[in-house]
Amino acid sequence: MAPDGPSCTVEDVAVGSMTFYRVHLDRGRNAFWAMEEESEELYETAQVLLDPETGFFTDEVSERLEYVGSALLVMDRVTLDPPWRGHGLAAVLACEAITGSWPAAGPSPVRPASPTSAADG
Repeated sequence: MAPDGPSCTVEDVAVGSMTFYRVHLDRGRNAFWAMEEESEELYETAQVLLDPETGFFTDEVSERLEYVGSALLVMDRVTLDPPWRGHGLAAVLACEAITGSWPAAGPSPVRPASPTSAADG
């Protein structure tokens, strides 16, 4: 026998926060140095991905990416509120945020969280 009413409900519930940076590689400013000025974490990401002289992807990174474009979406932090941690939600919600909010974003580097980080998922 089917229960009365819908079998599920949809609610908007805040479970934490995410921080993203959109980095434009073609806006007349060297993206490498712009990231360095913003924060130490973004500078670390720039050191791995970008050529300091040009502000564009290094040759090695360009060879590995199937992406052609001029913007980079950097996920800096995913923090879940304590009741939502430990359920594997961080990666799922981060993926949804990237693909749902900016589908043409191209590559989205994620800086690994430290073991003491609140980015538990």
